[in-house]
Amino acid sequence: MKAANASTRYTPRSETTSFQNTTIVRTVAMSASDTEQERLKSALWYHVGKLVDEACMDLNVNATPQFIGSLTELAWVQLDNIAKDLENFAKHANRSTVSTADVLLLARKNPDLHGLLQKVVDDEAAERAAKAAGKSRR
Repeated sequence: MKAANASTRYTPRSETTSFQNTTIVRTVAMSASDTEQERLKSALWYHVGKLVDEACMDLNVNATPQFIGSLTELAWVQLDNIAKDLENFAKHANRSTVSTADVLLLARKNPDLHGLLQKVVDDEAAERAAKAAGKSRR
């Protein structure tokens, strides 16, 4: 979690924890970034739910809300790990911005994904070169 600065707003919330028949209520400071994270997680839940519903309709099966929640949490953790890895790759290269090279590096252990991403990168580069060549002719 990022360190709080003077411009970060905090929203107090109560959290209840049960431990051996003892209920402990504590107030937790919830920063604006935590609120944004909750909003993103809710959006992910919504879209995972829609994808699962579509798949269930095609397969004529049902999915429980617990399944959708578990799948959402799995996706959230995986996305968090990917974001941290990309950030670390950029930092290692003394950059503050993630580049396509970082994404390709992340995909190196999955040859099929790496090939697809490399093709997209190559197509984009060819498209930019074609546009640049078209502008230079005018």
